Amino acid sequence: MLVVGSYPPIPVAGAAVTVREVRRAWDAGDEVRVVAPRLSAAHLAIPVKGPLAARRLDYARRRYGARRIVVVVEPGYPLGAWSTAWSLARALRRFDHVRLVRTADVPERTRGWARLAARADEVEVVAPGPTAAGVTPLGSPEVTMWIRVRGRLAPLRRVLRRPTSS
Repeated sequence: MLVVGSYPPIPVAGAAVTVREVRRAWDAGDEVRVVAPRLSAAHLAIPVKGPLAARRLDYARRRYGARRIVVVVEPGYPLGAWSTAWSLARALRRFDHVRLVRTADVPERTRGWARLAARADEVEVVAPGPTAAGVTPLGSPEVTMWIRVRGRLAPLRRVLRRPTSS
């Protein structure tokens, strides 16, 4: 079984809910693999978000041979864009059983929620766990997309840098 959601030690609303879902699956005798949106104690760190959400989720499904999935929906993850909801809904079709758990601080009118809920076998709304101020499921808000791109391009810039003459 895959459990997709934020995981400790990241202090966001969904982390406590994800832990609860992992324990619930263990109690049912399932072998659990956790997929989190950022580095944590989870088995995999994959940002299952955006138009590539289906591809990333399918990678985790194939890697672990998972046939069941639990997706923890919290503020900022994984929904937010229409492309994410469309992509995730497509990916969820490949699982035998889909359980969606939405923290109560995510409005039901969140873009794409109805599309995902239509694919689910079970839907539950739970109270969110504690959240640290300024922490998001995908990382600190101070780290912009441009900073991430520049960091990934740094090795390439070093290789392409013109040699200096001595």
